[in-house]
Amino acid sequence: MTTEPIHLSGTVPDNMANKRLDQACQHLFSDYSRNQLQNWIKAGSVTVDNLTVTKPRQTVKADSLITINATLEDHSVCEPEDMSLDIVFEDSDLMIINKPSGLICHPGAGIHEHTLVNGLLFHDPRLRTLPRAGLIHRLDKDTTGLLIIAKNNMSYQKLSQMMRDRLISRQYHTVVHGKLISGGTLRTPYGRHPTARTKMAVLSHSERIAITHYRIVERFQGFTHLEVTLDTGRTHQIRVHMAHLRHPILGDTTYGKRCEYPNLEEKAQSAIRSLTHQALHAKKLSFAHPISGEPLSFESPLPDTMTELIDALPRENPC
Repeated sequence: MTTEPIHLSGTVPDNMANKRLDQACQHLFSDYSRNQLQNWIKAGSVTVDNLTVTKPRQTVKADSLITINATLEDHSVCEPEDMSLDIVFEDSDLMIINKPSGLICHPGAGIHEHTLVNGLLFHDPRLRTLPRAGLIHRLDKDTTGLLIIAKNNMSYQKLSQMMRDRLISRQYHTVVHGKLISGGTLRTPYGRHPTARTKMAVLSHSERIAITHYRIVERFQGFTHLEVTLDTGRTHQIRVHMAHLRHPILGDTTYGKRCEYPNLEEKAQSAIRSLTHQALHAKKLSFAHPISGEPLSFESPLPDTMTELIDALPRENPC
């Protein structure tokens, strides 16, 4: 098992006097999550004034010396695989990947091979010490586009917090059934489908909220090209919200259905038949670099299947 030794020390400042040990550790060692620090305390890897403390709730005094001697464990449940990665950007702190359709982001029930995590571990074995090999968010198997991967623990903690604080702008493009009149915002309760457990749904009562903004890029005869931005990042969120509007995403057989279009020209019908995945692409990411604070923005062109689809769909007749 791959591990990374961690050696940290710091003195409790006056403003943390009489606070809990895990709170003081979070203040001193902010590169690590509260959960990670609590685990190290419980494991006996933390000393206060050279005495081992195993209770996160124990209070500490000002000027006490806290020392951590621990390891970052191997989080991976899968093996590295040599695969071609479309790397849009990479530095010592993060990567931006352009994911193709058909690639699962990370291992799940019974799936431990041929995922993006397998490829990331081959590209950089040090990612084993990060949850999900540094993936900050994910895309569905058949959704294409941009993903953020952290390359060290500091970046992982900061990017994860930025995602929670909605400081990472994510813009998608999609083609949906039907003609929308205008853009808008959907804010709905959201959760697991009550009967189909592999699906998500808009629910009448749920504490979890999903927020999706959408605007019209172009209208076609029977279809609409939308730009979508997310405030929240719930599983299948865009797909579920578009279906909730009664405008499911073209090619999405889970939340929509595969249809016949006898009135369309053969070119359009052929483009629709060639679409083997939902017409949904994560096109743009914008955020501040987690370490330098430099503004970053990345764009990915639509995949050929979506470009060919949009070119083939009949435009509205001019007024």
